[in-house]
Amino acid sequence: MSAPLICGLCGVDSRRISPDHNPWSRYYRAIYCVGLESQEPQLSGLTFHRRGDEIEYLPPKAYQRFDDEGLDPLSLITIRGFRPPGALELQEDASYAWGFRFHDSCWKLVEQASAPDPVNLKLLWRILLSVPHTATLPLWGHNFGGLYLGSRRDYPRGNNFVIIGSSSSLIIPSAYRDPLEVPELTTRLAQQRIKTGDTASLNAKPICLTASSTRSLDPFSVLPVELREIILTYVATEDILSFRLSSRVIAATRLSQYFFQSRFWARRELDFFFDAFLLSPAEKAGIDWRELYRSSKARIKYNMVGLGERNRLRIWKQTVRPLTQAIHEITRLSELKGKSESDWPQELADGAQATWTSIETSQCLDPELVGDITRQLYRAEIELPSSKIEAIHVSLIDFFGVKYISGLAFETEHGEDIELGYIMPGSEEPLLVEASLEGFHVAVDYCGFKAISPYTSQHMQSEYLDWVGDKEDLPVRTLRCSEGAVRRIRATFDGFRMQSLHLP
Repeated sequence: MSAPLICGLCGVDSRRISPDHNPWSRYYRAIYCVGLESQEPQLSGLTFHRRGDEIEYLPPKAYQRFDDEGLDPLSLITIRGFRPPGALELQEDASYAWGFRFHDSCWKLVEQASAPDPVNLKLLWRILLSVPHTATLPLWGHNFGGLYLGSRRDYPRGNNFVIIGSSSSLIIPSAYRDPLEVPELTTRLAQQRIKTGDTASLNAKPICLTASSTRSLDPFSVLPVELREIILTYVATEDILSFRLSSRVIAATRLSQYFFQSRFWARRELDFFFDAFLLSPAEKAGIDWRELYRSSKARIKYNMVGLGERNRLRIWKQTVRPLTQAIHEITRLSELKGKSESDWPQELADGAQATWTSIETSQCLDPELVGDITRQLYRAEIELPSSKIEAIHVSLIDFFGVKYISGLAFETEHGEDIELGYIMPGSEEPLLVEASLEGFHVAVDYCGFKAISPYTSQHMQSEYLDWVGDKEDLPVRTLRCSEGAVRRIRATFDGFRMQSLHLP
């Protein structure tokens, strides 16, 4: 039997929604792999889940639908869960499909957030395997706008992630609205049209400059109006005032309809209101972008948004936008440095060769959840030379608005670099090591390592040097080598973050 139908993007459990009033919630897709060895994630076709069905069948290809004529029933797949096949399922390895399911509407939001580029399935799959997840839901680090209850003070440390049961009386009306088809926005677009008498403002010419001003040193004075308008579209709204103050020519250039249209482009200020770009060219041509921008900003500022808009904003700001930003961040990482194929976790467990001290993200989880949490991890190990470590260069990656340590580079007094984990070239933050490096102070939550400080021979255990990262109010833990100076370091990493650190 497949896992419960909870969308990994919006967090909505479709079993709790009336299919008559919310048919959108029954349409699903999945990102999946087949078998144990497959490293090529695929996007499934569209399926419709009927109430009472115990098993959900999906077409294997993205362009297919459940109601296509001639669809081969033997080609359909069933998502068995988030994990690859285990020992009991190895005999059906060739047909064992596993992965992550999303509402079709929520998936289309991801496509809009990635526009004009297609969604990078390989990098998204890498993130999905790395995010800790229970049997039903990926844990991105937020509570899906209140659908999953917990203390905001403790969250996202994992010890208050409580899933609302089907018998719960808690109702969040906006959460059950289709985030793609928003009637309120459709109505607003129909109203925000350029009136017949306003055509002059659409084609208004810029203010003419005097002869003295054109002879100024302003470099923009030699550009035609059309180019100045194009330049303005690439300036963030919050920087427009400073830009206009710095140039008389730019200050005299009117903010055209084209400029206000650019505020709704992908990855721009109001990109979550993309509905106008889905219209036909004839319908889109008459939109008053200036007024649409003004009214949209006002409605958001004063929280005058409808239920459908509220649900889109919730999903977009909490999951979709941070997820697409994380995909972009991961493209900057190096390959895993120090990757190890040895079976050293067994050594850590039985102490056969050495005694190790460890700090792991799983130690921050509620013991009742540890058994349900899973993620894909990779081992790494480095040997440090006997020469003194002068500095540690820390690579940080931004994930859902929080910075996590992705890798460490140890610089010796002779200029060598020994790298561990994923390195972010050009974005490393240095930590000076003033004496013999004997360990680390770290701040950790259940998603990864957030901050680090060196522990040296000339400082007391409670004394911290400089920090890299944001330890916030997390407890500081100390990992110290029992043999004096650090010479061996072992660690585990998910697809982009450090998950454990081990010293002998």
